[in-house]
Amino acid sequence: MIVNVRNQASHLMIRRTRKLPIPGQVLVNQGEKVSPEVVIAQAELPGGIVFLDLAKGLSLPVEDVRACLTRKIGEHVQVDDVVASCEGAFPRVVRSPVQGQLVECQNGKVVMTTVEIQRKIKAGMSGVVEKIIPELGAVILTWGCLIQGIWGNSRMGTGVLKIFESSPDRPLQLSDLEQMKRGQVIMTNLCPPGDVLEEMISKGISGVIVNFSPPAMIPSLVKAPVPTIVLQGFAVESQDGLTDEMLKANEGKIVTVDAHESDAFDGMCPEVIIPSEKGNFIEDAPLKGRLSVGQEVRIFSGSATGQTGIVSEISEGPLSFASGLSEFAAKVFLETDEEVLVPCKNLMILNRSIH
Repeated sequence: MIVNVRNQASHLMIRRTRKLPIPGQVLVNQGEKVSPEVVIAQAELPGGIVFLDLAKGLSLPVEDVRACLTRKIGEHVQVDDVVASCEGAFPRVVRSPVQGQLVECQNGKVVMTTVEIQRKIKAGMSGVVEKIIPELGAVILTWGCLIQGIWGNSRMGTGVLKIFESSPDRPLQLSDLEQMKRGQVIMTNLCPPGDVLEEMISKGISGVIVNFSPPAMIPSLVKAPVPTIVLQGFAVESQDGLTDEMLKANEGKIVTVDAHESDAFDGMCPEVIIPSEKGNFIEDAPLKGRLSVGQEVRIFSGSATGQTGIVSEISEGPLSFASGLSEFAAKVFLETDEEVLVPCKNLMILNRSIH
């Protein structure tokens, strides 16, 4: 059974493909060093008709899409404005790729009329151009620390990492903001309350990384103009010691926060990338892997959602669940000494290394 992999590694070769949605002009050369803000490719998007496949983007049946629209038909939108969103184990949003007007919603798609705009693709991380993709973009290679999460608000940014302690008993407070500086990426255990988040953004921070976020905060995070990543889940559990160790070891360094949405189809996860020039680097980590007994996994369904454990058994065939569905399943031994049965598709392998 092949499932998604969530990677955490302190010394890793990291390759990421950055490319345009349509042919354009590549602005960098193979072997060239780039910083996160460097534009590597650009294209002119002509005015015309654009179809946004909301059913695919939200992973919903066609008939459920219209209820998820966040903009009215006839409304004008800008690039990256949220057009539709839905809640769930993995809250999802669909943003407008262009400036235009919503004119119709049918068969799970939104029809937009657009004006001519220039689309630019940035490197998104410090590194070297390993390969040129003619007319579309490039593959960027870097070396460093990689920490992948489970949810992101589809934005990207860079800044200096600053860590603040927080807990359910003592969340981040307005008084803590006196220590914050413009351009910092703020990491804290628990998502800040709404008023604190707004004040952080007004101070000019470049990104937010949290271990946990209450589901009620997700709409605010979706609208946040800075990249925001949830690393572990939406119910507060014990902190992940390895994650905290990696982040604390890199406090004060420049980090890239790539908060693209989790994608079950290609295995991509929102991630934090921290380039490094020194270390015994291992090969780029996989985005998908074969589930096997003894692996550490995180659960994304049922009463154990958000918890981690060890796979103790994998079914040889589909098993019936209370939902009426038949799925390949695995027994997972939790840190609480309980054992739960979970559909394999609702598990993510934790691939972690630190050295």
